[in-house]
Amino acid sequence: MPQHRPARRRVLVALIAALAWLVAAPGALAQALVDPPDTVIDSPASGTRVNASTPIVFRAVGDGGGGFVCTVVGSGDLGCDSPISAGAFGLSDGPFELRIAAIASDGVTVDPTPATVSLVLDVTAPQTTIVTAPPARSPSGEARLTFSADEPVAGYRCAVDGGPLNPCGAELALSGLADGAHQVLVRAFDVAGNPDPTPAVVTWSSDATPPDTRIDAGPFGRLTDPTARFSYSSPDDPAPWFECAVDGGAFSACAASGLTLTGVGVGDHVFAVRAVDGFGRPDPSPATRAWSVGSAPAAPVRATCASRRVLTVTLGSRRTPVRGVVATIDGVRVAATGRAPARVRVDLRGRPPGVAVVRVRGRTADGRLLRTTRTFATCGPAAG
Repeated sequence: MPQHRPARRRVLVALIAALAWLVAAPGALAQALVDPPDTVIDSPASGTRVNASTPIVFRAVGDGGGGFVCTVVGSGDLGCDSPISAGAFGLSDGPFELRIAAIASDGVTVDPTPATVSLVLDVTAPQTTIVTAPPARSPSGEARLTFSADEPVAGYRCAVDGGPLNPCGAELALSGLADGAHQVLVRAFDVAGNPDPTPAVVTWSSDATPPDTRIDAGPFGRLTDPTARFSYSSPDDPAPWFECAVDGGAFSACAASGLTLTGVGVGDHVFAVRAVDGFGRPDPSPATRAWSVGSAPAAPVRATCASRRVLTVTLGSRRTPVRGVVATIDGVRVAATGRAPARVRVDLRGRPPGVAVVRVRGRTADGRLLRTTRTFATCGPAAG
């Protein structure tokens, strides 16, 4: 029995040493017992152009309870969680390679074959340019615009007249625009998804409607005056010029301040005027005014000695009030009433034998000149 005691002692010492190792290094035993996790990068794919906010999505296969470690090749390690933005690594524009390794829940075991992705970082926003657009004043209710950017783009977004930004191509066609001011705002998005922070903007005014014309003053009805004065305007906007025609003749340029016709012959007449806008478009429905010129009485109205010696000369009618009436008998001004019609009292009593010329003139409410001349025979004092 005594000869076996040294062997027993050696076995006991070995057991005590093994127990001491287990107590002193439990992680070593755990590492020997835990399978390393695998790592998968779901997005983006290698070769993708990304911006600073692009998410990088990854996951562990197996025991990945210890988190992840992200490494930019050529740079240091960074503890990370999924997703992580491409701008989290503080890189400048250009390509970079990222390795991601999952860590087991023991905090020690690491994926020995990290997942790798190669990306191109682009944090520079594009600049949008409007290449073609309508002129500042357009005669059309349609518009065509084209755009470009200083780098390859994924697309554009457009807003019309303050509306929301909607996807649009490199060309935008608009139709049915109302007359008035319009605006288009365009924002480019590059391949990495960066938006232009200062969208391009263009404004213009659309005027697809020809001008309208109105006659503000001029003769109408039957007159004896061979002179006709017209004034006219365009209610839409100040027209660059006007064109006038008389009695069906050809239209020709006439002053914006008005037109005076002299020596108008006896008969019916028609005056027409049309405004012409800055695009050279004439009013398709010119304004017109019809009137007629009659001849003066061929012979005086004579009063015999037995006729009344106090007569009345009228001007206008019950429907045409006359203002500013001036009346003369043989050049001497006499009283007149400016009513509808205007009346002048002609007293022939006491006048010597011969003639008395009575002239009366005045204007209607719209500025038309009315005038008449009457010649009366005088017979001297009445018989007693």
